[in-house]
Amino acid sequence: MAMDHHVTKGWAILETTQAAAYRFLYQGDHETILYAALKRLHIGRNHADYEDYLQEARLLFPEIYAAFPEDPEAKPHHFLAYAQQK
Repeated sequence: MAMDHHVTKGWAILETTQAAAYRFLYQGDHETILYAALKRLHIGRNHADYEDYLQEARLLFPEIYAAFPEDPEAKPHHFLAYAQQK
């Protein structure tokens, strides 16, 4: 039973990190880094799979947010530069 509690607790932390990541992404113009990344990969809006790639980028964003070695909220410009490289 303790293991289930630990797993549940771990998921709560993960969900909190994901929620923070998505709040950050949709705050201001931060989502533009996803569009810029697709553009850098030569995937334009007219690409047949553009929306799929955009959704994949949104799904990967929390992983990048969690991997940033500092607090993304405290250093948003540093984080956005970091995220652009991933």
